[in-house]
Amino acid sequence: MLTLANPWVLILIPLPFLIRMLIPAYQGSRPALQSTFLDRLTELTGRKPSSGAVERPRSFMGGLVLAVVWACLVVSLARPQRFETLWCRQNRRGTCCWPLTSPVPWTRQT
Repeated sequence: MLTLANPWVLILIPLPFLIRMLIPAYQGSRPALQSTFLDRLTELTGRKPSSGAVERPRSFMGGLVLAVVWACLVVSLARPQRFETLWCRQNRRGTCCWPLTSPVPWTRQT
């Protein structure tokens, strides 16, 4: 049976999604070329001048990988533990115990 030592840590799983919704995205500025003939450049290139702030789009796969890594990190912080019923046998050297899910070492497997 799988249990968690700190199950309350699982409330941290939606934290990156909440931060992404509540805090605005960082808009970095890119270096620009200053020219005295900007009107002519816009005519030649066919592009309109805009402000220097740029927000990089995030790819779907990159976001999915980050979400999976975050979920694995939070689950590992919750410390999953495996508790099993033990099957014990008394022998001349003492008591030997094995989990019921593993094969008993003195039986023959077919």
